[in-house]
Amino acid sequence: MQEFLTNNTVNCNLMSLTGYRTLVILRALMESPKTNDEINNCLLSNQYINENFSSDTLRIYINSLRAIGCEITRANKSNDKKYELISHPFTYDIPKSQLKALTKLYKNLYDKVDVQDVIIIENFFKKISELVKDENTEEILQNISILKYINKNILNNLLIHCKNKNQITFLYNSPKSGEKEIKIIADKLSFKSGKLQQESQSEK
Repeated sequence: MQEFLTNNTVNCNLMSLTGYRTLVILRALMESPKTNDEINNCLLSNQYINENFSSDTLRIYINSLRAIGCEITRANKSNDKKYELISHPFTYDIPKSQLKALTKLYKNLYDKVDVQDVIIIENFFKKISELVKDENTEEILQNISILKYINKNILNNLLIHCKNKNQITFLYNSPKSGEKEIKIIADKLSFKSGKLQQESQSEK
């Protein structure tokens, strides 16, 4: 179960279809509250299931999740007929020694790999933080990020420009001479002294 919730993979040789459908529904509810139709869309699009189920059958799966410790609201008019997962027992914690090791590893790693890899690592930490029980551990994992004060949309746009070697125009407000345009050919994003740096092939 933990393997599926972590990386969405399953061993087909050991798979119980009933259990697997229940896990897919749990995964769907972990993402957001869902109606019967939305749950069925998740089941229909799954490569191992690829079918829809009646409301009564879906209710059986929901009740199975409740029976193993999931707190799920009833679907009624007051909540737009959506099931909402309030809590589930499939959480874990990280010992302080391992948490310190993760923090130290990240700080020694982020400026030695591509920015895209840093984003992947931080997304991984985010998924872990969503599963841990201890609020302090969750806060530490969320605060490890070197990118927490950087606009992710701007960062993604810069990565695209670097990939395509596009020319970027910056408007720089100089304390001495006022505003001026700086044009560069985007080449690479990297970290230096804890700060994100834009490297260029040429400047104008």
